Amino acid sequence: MSVVKETVDAGVEQARRRIQMLQLGREVEQKEREIAAAVARLGQVAWDQRVEDPAYAEEYARLLDLAAQQESLRRRIADLEQQIQAETAARDATETEWKARLESLAAERAPVAEELTRRETTSQTTAERLRAAERELARTQRERQTVQDRLAELDRLTAPDVEQRRARLLSRLAGLEQAIAGLEAQLPDLRRTVEENTAAQPSLQARLAELDDQITQTRAQKGAAVGAHEVRLADLRVAVKELRSQIAALDSRAAQISAAMGPAVDQARPDAAALREAYAAIDALEAARIDLLAQLADLKAEYEAADITAVRRFYVVVGGLVIFAGLVLACCVTTFLAGWILFGAGR
Repeated sequence: MSVVKETVDAGVEQARRRIQMLQLGREVEQKEREIAAAVARLGQVAWDQRVEDPAYAEEYARLLDLAAQQESLRRRIADLEQQIQAETAARDATETEWKARLESLAAERAPVAEELTRRETTSQTTAERLRAAERELARTQRERQTVQDRLAELDRLTAPDVEQRRARLLSRLAGLEQAIAGLEAQLPDLRRTVEENTAAQPSLQARLAELDDQITQTRAQKGAAVGAHEVRLADLRVAVKELRSQIAALDSRAAQISAAMGPAVDQARPDAAALREAYAAIDALEAARIDLLAQLADLKAEYEAADITAVRRFYVVVGGLVIFAGLVLACCVTTFLAGWILFGAGR
């Protein structure tokens, strides 16, 4: 039993060491990635703070060239933005000018449209009154004729109430004559009103159409004038966007170069206050990496110094257990299948 326990303990301990070695290996790799990132940041800080050193003069010169290109692009952007401001002001002035013209035309059009509407309404309502008066006159004249015919008939009658009937008809005839006179007096004024308002409409309609044409043309001219400014503004904005894209590309390139410059900066370590914090961060990470490597080396030494014979016995025991378990499983499966076949045949 002591041999078996010794074998199992040795195998378990060796497995623990191997797991720890794998874990430490991953931690070392992580620290190395962190160190690489910190060194890259060191290069970026050295460039941002303009820390020069002969050790990385070539990379620094390339960064200076990129910075000069970026500055040139920024000056061009500033010039374009001034042009955009000027063009925007010109567009606003153009829009204001054409808006004033449209407002002037609209102010001129309003009374013409109002007068035309008044003339059309007056002509329409007066024409309706005229037709009504003419109808009433015709009706009254017909009624007068009827009364006159009835009076003529009375002249041929000898009835006792002839005079009373004549008096009533004469009274009615007098009323009709008065109504006819009143209607006939109205007709000339009504006709004159219709004629005057109808005659005034063509000139008003022509003037209104002329003003509407002017307004339509002015709107089109305004659209063209303002649109020309908008086209120039769009072109300027596209140019600015393109230059900013170029600056972004140069920024990306500068970031790559400055990051690649990090190892040279770390190796040279120029004495600059701006870099001391980055140096300390790299040193701390390197110290942690070295500590992890030391732990890993100790574990490897323990792993290699372990009782190989006991470990081998452990793996033999484990292998034997696995084989035994496989055989037991195979026997169980075989027994199950045999029983299933016999049971099925019996049915």
